[in-house]
Amino acid sequence: MPLTDSDEIEYHLSFPLPYRTLFLIGLGILGWATNIHGLDILGVDVVSAMELRTDQHFNKPVITMHNPLALNHSKAVDLYRSSYRMVFDYSVFCFLSWLLYRMFTHGDLSLVDAYGFIPVITSLMVILILVCPYNIFMKSEREKFVATVWRCVLPPSNGPIHFSDVVFADIGTSFAKVFGDVWLSLWMLKRGNSILFPPVQDGWMYWIFPTVMSFPFFLRLRQCLIEYRTSGSDSQRHLFNALKYATSFPVIFLSAAQRTVVTDLVQEKGSSIRSEAWHGEHPLFRLWLLAAVVNSLYSFWWDVTNDWGLELLKFNPPKSAERQVPKPLLLSRLHSSTSSLDRNSPELLSPEQKYGPFLGEYPRYRRRQSCHGLRPILLYPRAIYPILIFLNLLLRMTWSIKLSSHMHSFRDGSVLFFWLEVAELVRRWLWVFIRVEWEVIKKAREEVPTIALDERSGEESEYEFPTLPDTVLAILYDGGKAAEEEPRLLGTVENSLGLADWLKAQGHEFIVRQSVDDYSILALTRLKAEVLITTPFHPGYLTRELVEKAKNLKLCITAGVGSDHIDLNAAVDHRIQVLEVSGSNVVSVAEHVVMSILLLVRNFVPAHEMIERGDWQVSDIARNAFDLEGKVVGTIGAGRIGYRVLQRLVPFDCKELLYYDYAPLPAAAAEAVKARRVEDLKTFVSQCDVVTVNCPLHEGTRGLVNAELLKHFKKGAWLVNTARGAICDKDAVAAALKSGQLSGYAGDVWNVQPAPKDHVWRTMKNPLGGGNGMVPHYSGTTLDAQARYANGARSILENYLTGKPQDPQNIIVGIGKYETKAYGQR
Repeated sequence: MPLTDSDEIEYHLSFPLPYRTLFLIGLGILGWATNIHGLDILGVDVVSAMELRTDQHFNKPVITMHNPLALNHSKAVDLYRSSYRMVFDYSVFCFLSWLLYRMFTHGDLSLVDAYGFIPVITSLMVILILVCPYNIFMKSEREKFVATVWRCVLPPSNGPIHFSDVVFADIGTSFAKVFGDVWLSLWMLKRGNSILFPPVQDGWMYWIFPTVMSFPFFLRLRQCLIEYRTSGSDSQRHLFNALKYATSFPVIFLSAAQRTVVTDLVQEKGSSIRSEAWHGEHPLFRLWLLAAVVNSLYSFWWDVTNDWGLELLKFNPPKSAERQVPKPLLLSRLHSSTSSLDRNSPELLSPEQKYGPFLGEYPRYRRRQSCHGLRPILLYPRAIYPILIFLNLLLRMTWSIKLSSHMHSFRDGSVLFFWLEVAELVRRWLWVFIRVEWEVIKKAREEVPTIALDERSGEESEYEFPTLPDTVLAILYDGGKAAEEEPRLLGTVENSLGLADWLKAQGHEFIVRQSVDDYSILALTRLKAEVLITTPFHPGYLTRELVEKAKNLKLCITAGVGSDHIDLNAAVDHRIQVLEVSGSNVVSVAEHVVMSILLLVRNFVPAHEMIERGDWQVSDIARNAFDLEGKVVGTIGAGRIGYRVLQRLVPFDCKELLYYDYAPLPAAAAEAVKARRVEDLKTFVSQCDVVTVNCPLHEGTRGLVNAELLKHFKKGAWLVNTARGAICDKDAVAAALKSGQLSGYAGDVWNVQPAPKDHVWRTMKNPLGGGNGMVPHYSGTTLDAQARYANGARSILENYLTGKPQDPQNIIVGIGKYETKAYGQR
C-alpha cells in the first residue's frame, strides 16, 4: 500500500535525511564486523586473505610468515570485537542525538529546521573524532580506517593495490547514494533550505550531486587501471573490470540530464508530465534506461563470473573431464636436508603427501563435487550459492535505479529508496563472503597443482587438505615501536629470533604468533605444528590438554632458561622433546639478583620516588637503609644462576654465604665462594638476612615460600625472586611485607605473566612505604642474553631438522623421559 503525503511528511519529521545517512554509515560498520565474524566462523582466514593489519603499529613492515591460517583466528576475533564496540559506541551517540532532536522538535513542522543544527553538530563530532590525533575512542582502529581511505583516494601509481583496499573501495561504491545523501544533507541545512525537502539546485550546483555519487566508482576505476598497467598476463581482466565501473557514469550523469527531458516534454505536453515517471518517447530517457540495464547486467555477470569465480555464466566453463594432468612439480623442499623429507620417496607418495606443501595454504576446507554452474571448490554449503546469485541479480537491477539522481528529485517514494539503500548494503555484505572465499581459493590455486585437486573423486566426498610437515611455530611478544627501532630485540614478533629468513631459505614453514591465551589450540591443532618455540618472558602455556590435541608436535624449544610453562609430564607421556638454551642468560639474571639485593638493602626505590616528588628528607630513607657488608646472604638453588650470584657477592664481604640445594656443590666450587650448605630449609631461612630464589619451578618448588616458611625468616629480612613467581605464594609475601616480617621483596617474575593490573605485587609496601622492587620479567632478556638464546634456539632447531644430536645440557625432556633433575626428583 503506497504511502500518503502525510505518511511521507511524518517519516521525514521523525527520521530526516541526515539521520538516515548516519544510520546507513553505522549499518556499514556493522556489516564489516559481521563479515569478519562470519568468515572466521566459517573457517576462512580473513586476516591473511584480506592482508589485514591487527597490530597497534600498522605502518611497520609486515613480517613474512607462511601458512598463517589458524594463528590468525584470534586476530580476527580482535578485529570484529573492536568493530562491534565501535558500532555500539557510534550507535549510542547517534541515537542520543536523535532523541535530543525529537525531544526539541516534538514532531512540529515549524520546529524541524530551527533545530537542524543538532544533526549537523552530530556529524561534525563524528568527523572530528575520526581524525582526532589523541589516544581516545579506539585510536588504532581510526588510524587504520583513515589510512585505508587515504590509500584508496591516492593509491600509488605503480601499485600494488591490496585486496583489502579493493574490497573497501567496492564497499564504497555501495555507499555512492549515501555519499550523495551526505551532500544533500549539508545543502538542506543551508539557510533558506529545509531538511524536509530536497533543495533546488541550479546551474553548475546541479551537477555536484551526481559528481559526488560517481566519486567511489572513479576510485575503483582508477584501482583497476593501475592494476592493468602493473599486471602481466592477467591485465585484460583488470581492463574489463574497469569497464564495469565505467558503465556507472552514464547511468549517473544521464539521470542528472533527465531534467532536460522533463523540460522538453513539459513544453510539448504541459506541466502534468512532471508527475509521470515514464518518458520513453524522449531519446535521453531511452539512453539512460539502456545505460542502467547494461550496468546492472554487466555488473551482475562480473560478480558471478569473476568476483565469485562461479561457472554459471562463463562462456567456456572448464570441464573436469578435459582437465590435463600436469607433470608432478619438483619442490624446493625436496632438496632440503631435513630428516622429515629424507624418509619418503616422492614416487611412493599419495597425492595428499606429494602436494601437501601446496595444499597447506588451505584451512580446514572441504571439497565438494559441485553442481552445474558453480565450481569444484566450495567452502560454504552448496545450497546458499543459487540463493545468493538470485538476490544479487534482483538487487543489482534495483541499484542502477538508485544511482539515478533524478529518481530522488521528488519527496514521494523516499521511504522506498531508503530501504533500497539498506538492501544494497545487505547485498554488498553477502557479496563480501563469496568474494573473500574466491580470493582464498585463487591464492591457494596459484600454489596447488591441478593433479592435487583431480586425483580424488566420489560423489559428495569430503576431506581435509593435509598440511606441511616441519612447521615451526614461535610464540613471542609484540615489541611495538621499540622492536622496530632496535633490531637486537630478537625475542619479539617483529624480529622473530632472527629465524625467519633462515627457515624460509631452508624451505620450512615459520609461523610467528603473539603470546595470547588462545594461540595453541588453533595453531597446534589446525596447522599441526611440529616444532614449538616459546620464551619464559611472555610464555605460551602448553597444558596437557593442548599437548593431547597437538598430534604432530615433536619438539618444544624454550628460547631462554626455564620450561615450567610446559606440562613436562605430558611431554614425557606423549614423547615430545623439550629443550632450552641452558646458560644463555645466567649472567644476566645473576647480575639482576645482585642489583635487586642492593636495591632493597639500600632502600633505593623510596629514595628515588622522593626525588621524583620533589622532596628531600634523608632521615625518611636512611632509617631503613643498610650495608650489604656483614649480612648473611643465602640462595635457594645453587645451580648455574645461584652459583654465579654467590660469586658476585664475594667482594661485598658478607658475613656468610649460604645455599640450600638438593645436591651439594663440588668441594672446590664451594670453597671458591666460601659458601656453606644448609640442608633444612627452615633452618636455612632463619639464618639469612637476605634470601634469593634461584631454583626451577616444578611440583616440589611450587608455593615453596609460603606463609609457614615466612614465619621462620628473620624479622625484617629481604627476599629476592628472579626464578619463577609461583615459587612464592603471592598473598603470603604481600602479607609478610605489609606486616614488616619482610623488609622488602624484589624480582621480575610473576605467578601469571603478563601480570594483571591489579596484581598485589605491583603496589605492596612495607610499613615504612617501601620495600617493593618488582619489575617486568626482563632480567634474562637483556640484548646480550637475547643474542645468546636466539643463537641457541637456532642451533637446537638446526640439529633437529638435520637429525644431529643435541647438546645434552639443553635437554630437559628426551624421548619419553626426563634428562635432568633440575625440574625435580622423578
